[in-house]
Amino acid sequence: MKSIVYSLAAGIGLFAASTPARAQHGGFINREGGPYFRAAAGVSLTEEGQVTQFTPGGSGGAIDFDPGFNANIAVGFAFNQYFGLELEFGGSGGKIHSVKGLSIQDTFFYQAPFLANVVLQYPVPRTIMVPYLGAGAGGSVTAFDTDVFSNGTATLYGSDSDFVFAWQFFAGVRFDLNEHMSLGGGYKYFATGDSSFSYPSYPFPGPDAHLGIEGTRSHMILFVFNMKF
Repeated sequence: MKSIVYSLAAGIGLFAASTPARAQHGGFINREGGPYFRAAAGVSLTEEGQVTQFTPGGSGGAIDFDPGFNANIAVGFAFNQYFGLELEFGGSGGKIHSVKGLSIQDTFFYQAPFLANVVLQYPVPRTIMVPYLGAGAGGSVTAFDTDVFSNGTATLYGSDSDFVFAWQFFAGVRFDLNEHMSLGGGYKYFATGDSSFSYPSYPFPGPDAHLGIEGTRSHMILFVFNMKF
């Protein structure tokens, strides 16, 4: 996976370095660019995870996630028709189907990331097609919510949240409807750091329970709308 990220970063650097030479009207920032808004929504498929800590009691095991949702918006500035920077905000999550070795009921895991993205695109000449790719990094609020999450010694009930590092890369294609609006679809790979949650003892007084969840890795298929101002 690191080799993919490094290759993507290298591609972004080469593309950005060559953009000024290709930009029209003699400048890096030109009338082909400008501010824009993007909205996307779709399905999120999270890879199998792991409970890294669950004390007091046993540590837990593999986490199986049900398919979930993702929705995000971004505001950005395209410096020309090839290169842009944006800030993205969104939310994703879904139900935890099962955790090996644990008893669970109505347990959900949510994420609310905010990221700074670099976006590269290439309007295909004499077509309405605009392929794009990009990468971003930032942070994410992670939230764990459960009715029952038990290892036999400790039982969690309610919700708690954490803040973790997050990063992503994405690619797709848009189709211009007119000079300002486009529709398309894309793929996003989204990853976070490990999350840690703390719960008071339930149902009897005792030491607080601590839950650790391995950083998630999610694959998202999205429907995308863009508006250029």
